[in-house]
Amino acid sequence: MLDKSPVPGGLVRGGVAPDHADTKGFSSLFAWAYQHPRTSMYMNVEVGEHVTHEELLQFHDAVIYGVGARLDRPLGVPGEELAGVYGSPDVVGWYNGALDVAPDTVRLDGERLVIVGNGNVALDIARLVLSDPRQLRRTDMPDAAVDEIARS
Repeated sequence: MLDKSPVPGGLVRGGVAPDHADTKGFSSLFAWAYQHPRTSMYMNVEVGEHVTHEELLQFHDAVIYGVGARLDRPLGVPGEELAGVYGSPDVVGWYNGALDVAPDTVRLDGERLVIVGNGNVALDIARLVLSDPRQLRRTDMPDAAVDEIARS
């Protein structure tokens, strides 16, 4: 297993809201796979940067890519590229402390916030930005994100 992150966990670690500790605990179900004697894990390795697809095929009969949807899908609405407009991957990465999302990526300036969407991620974002920062400090949410929510 190769992962560009320094720790395993993928979507459970990086996509689940920090205040859902029980759901994040689900990741312990994968511990057996990480510790299996036929599994080798190499963290901080990015295919295309540290190793090529062709190099992997030289030593393995199959290569399976299990990757998350890290990019946002443009909606095609005027203004979506403006400052203060964020896609959910950046917001989720921000409140989960993703290494590829800067701590100051999201700024909650102004008096109002609108969230476009009504799925789980949209509801997580709404719940978190409306949460009491004292409660959020008890989670694994990065201090910078909690500070920004408190400031707003």
